[in-house]
Amino acid sequence: GGFHRGGPPSGADAARRQIASSNRSSGPNSGPGGFRSERQQLLELVGVLGKKAMLPVAVFCFSKKRCDSCADALSSLDLSTGSEKAAVHAFVDRCLARLKEGDRKLPQILRLRDLMRRGIAVHHAGLLPIMKEVVEMLFCQGYIKVLFCTETFAMGVNAPTRTVVFHALRKHDGKNFRYLLPGEYTQMAGRAGRRGLDAVGHVLLVCWGDRDLYGESELRTMLTGSGVKLESQFRLTYGMILNLLRVEDLKVEDMLKRSFAEFHAQRAAPAGAAELAALEGELAAAAAAPWPATALGSSREEVEEYVALCEELEIIDAQLQDALITNKSFQQALVPGRLVLYGNPVNGLTEPAVVLGDAPAPPSPLPSASLTLNTAKPASFAVGTATTSSTGGTTVSGLSGTTATSSAASSDRRLYLLVLHRPGSMDEQHERQAEQERRAREGPGGGGRGFGGMTSLQSRKQQELDDMFSGMVKLGGAKGGGGGGGSGGGPPRPLPVPHYGCEAGIHFCVVADWTRSIVGVCRARIRLDGVDEILSCGGNWTTNAVRRALAAALRGIARTVDEAAAAAGSGGGGELPQLDPRVDFKIADVASVPALQARATLQSRRAALRPHRDPGLVEAFQLVRTRRRLERRSAELRHQLSDASLQQLPEFEQRVGVLQQLGYLAEDRSVTLKGRVCCEIQSTQDELVATEAVFSGLLGELSPEEAVALLSALVFQEKSEVEPRLPPALVAARQALVALTASMAVLQRSAGLDIAPEEHCAEVLHCGLMEVVYEWARGTPFSAITELTDVMEGSIVRAMVRLDGACRELQDAARVMGNTALFQLMQAASAAIKRDVIFAASLYVA
Repeated sequence: GGFHRGGPPSGADAARRQIASSNRSSGPNSGPGGFRSERQQLLELVGVLGKKAMLPVAVFCFSKKRCDSCADALSSLDLSTGSEKAAVHAFVDRCLARLKEGDRKLPQILRLRDLMRRGIAVHHAGLLPIMKEVVEMLFCQGYIKVLFCTETFAMGVNAPTRTVVFHALRKHDGKNFRYLLPGEYTQMAGRAGRRGLDAVGHVLLVCWGDRDLYGESELRTMLTGSGVKLESQFRLTYGMILNLLRVEDLKVEDMLKRSFAEFHAQRAAPAGAAELAALEGELAAAAAAPWPATALGSSREEVEEYVALCEELEIIDAQLQDALITNKSFQQALVPGRLVLYGNPVNGLTEPAVVLGDAPAPPSPLPSASLTLNTAKPASFAVGTATTSSTGGTTVSGLSGTTATSSAASSDRRLYLLVLHRPGSMDEQHERQAEQERRAREGPGGGGRGFGGMTSLQSRKQQELDDMFSGMVKLGGAKGGGGGGGSGGGPPRPLPVPHYGCEAGIHFCVVADWTRSIVGVCRARIRLDGVDEILSCGGNWTTNAVRRALAAALRGIARTVDEAAAAAGSGGGGELPQLDPRVDFKIADVASVPALQARATLQSRRAALRPHRDPGLVEAFQLVRTRRRLERRSAELRHQLSDASLQQLPEFEQRVGVLQQLGYLAEDRSVTLKGRVCCEIQSTQDELVATEAVFSGLLGELSPEEAVALLSALVFQEKSEVEPRLPPALVAARQALVALTASMAVLQRSAGLDIAPEEHCAEVLHCGLMEVVYEWARGTPFSAITELTDVMEGSIVRAMVRLDGACRELQDAARVMGNTALFQLMQAASAAIKRDVIFAASLYVA
């Protein structure tokens, strides 16, 4: 059966759900009242695999306890022959001969011997290292038929099997439960199939360990998804910094550049250097260009100030974009005849315009039809590419802040606008490019009815839609007057815009653009006589009716602008009065209100400048804006190519500051004695805390047994729910260590590092093995210390081995200090823990 989506489940799905429900019991042996217990299912699974010659099998479980419980559930199963039992017994005896007699009778060893004798075993981090090696060797020799293991078995051991079974597909990653990543699944499933022995490897997903059945999308992602993107795990540590600073000929910046975190940035450096060289040439040409004359004689300084205000306003407009586009009152205000402030992406200026009506959405732009405009409107001081469309309008790509969110994009409208335009050199190029794109879309034979440039199939589909909905359009009308009439009752052909011209001595352009390009809605509305003539002209702009309508509308816009200028007085620029978004559109969210206030202030300042009313400003505006754009991009590239752009350089400087405050580094960043001691300590969770404990004399006041027990708090990395019972001297030392760790965290936080003192103490200090280590150092047998904690035997062994390494490092630190007492203390502590099963030699070593 497949995966069911929607409606009642099929019979197979219902059965699977019933099985899954019965499996959600308390354990593998539970459920006499359920459908089948997990123990019964395990026995049946192994039986089927045996009959089908699909053994050996590796069953992946994602917890150590689950591995053990599943193995115990097969206590009645025996998969080994008599000869195999004898061979396993002899092999295990030889391997364990290196242990003391008492250690050979540890509960874990006795339990594993019984399992392996019957062809069953477990493999996880909780096993003693010697027993993990025994299991691996017997599995590779074919004596283990069923192995319950964690994912570590798939990572470091080359032990393929015939069949792989997943007990679950969800695992805990240290923070929460999640599905296996495609790479994790592939790594484990890849164990199925032994080279030279099996033609096919089998993978089964039984998933008794999960509470719910999986959906098709989760399984598809896990089975066929792409691999996880590689991310740099390079982290700065204090020991690393000190060791680097001890090498005079090595720059830390060079080392940071070689990390994988900087790989992409360093690979792009040659291209960035070439771009910077080209920008320098463009900047030199822009600086040498003569200053263009303007109608009102605006100076370079005035235009510089004006451009700076425009760029600030563009940033604020981008921040307010989503709030305005999704506002119902804002959209309702954009009716024919409404004056607006249009952010023209071609020349970068804000120009008054009147809404003519709604425009159809444009077809997809042709890849080849693009026009790079150095004066395109940026939102975060970046110039993008303006792409013209055969149906009119200009869309600007590559501009930070101009891309609406999905909700804003769905609410956006496209409008025909008549703009009171300040002409410039880019106008003719812009219009010519749009005309070329329209012709490319229409192809041979012209555009015909509907959207120009569609294929014949697209045209037929559009014709069918037009005929289907033409009656609805007639009944409902074109809201706001947009769209006009047209012959045949269908929608008119879209206007071939942009169109630039001059009527009644007033320069204008007709565009089709989205409402996100409207940066202000004015209070004024003008009467539009003959707007239908404009919208239905089909590109014939020279008819008397169209010219009269354009002239009347343009005179209305100009008259309103002049009235605003006169009302502002001789000292002001006369910004058109606008609707207040806070009052008229009821926009009152916390993020938008400050931005609206700042925008109103900047608009008033801009309106008071002479360039704001200078009709000949375009060339000077573009010259200044282009130069500023080039300067910003040049500064950005210089930063990217410098050491200051290294991601971890700020953290490096912060950590250096901490080391200087603690006396590990001198003012000239030379390493002091304290810093050299810190360089020797690498096996602890926090080298600063360990070094401070040494110099504070905290370890020197303890016996070897107490000192190594205290040191275990900085070495052990797992959690324990058992509170250790410690002697008074060790209790006081632990409290002092906690206080020292907290003070180090506070110091690092004050230096700017993202460290929370309480969380840092919980991450660095783990005191769960202090009693275990203390008793072990006093000579207590291993079988007795395992009763003092809930930590598994394998974890105890790993912690002890790391602890011995830390003791040796502290001996080296004592040599650097010349501290004989500390050296002898750590030497005695190391000797106290280095014995018996914990330090048994590896079976892989001859």
